[in-house]
Amino acid sequence: MFAMYDVLDELISVVISFLRKNVFQKMQVIESTSIKYGK
Repeated sequence: MFAMYDVLDELISVVISFLRKNVFQKMQVIESTSIKYGK
């Protein structure tokens, strides 16, 4: 039972870090394009 929770906890943290990285990259892309078009 506890092992299951451990795996779940690790999975959630991995997913969260993946999402954060994705969002950060998207923000950078949006920023660079907005700078390009002078908005």
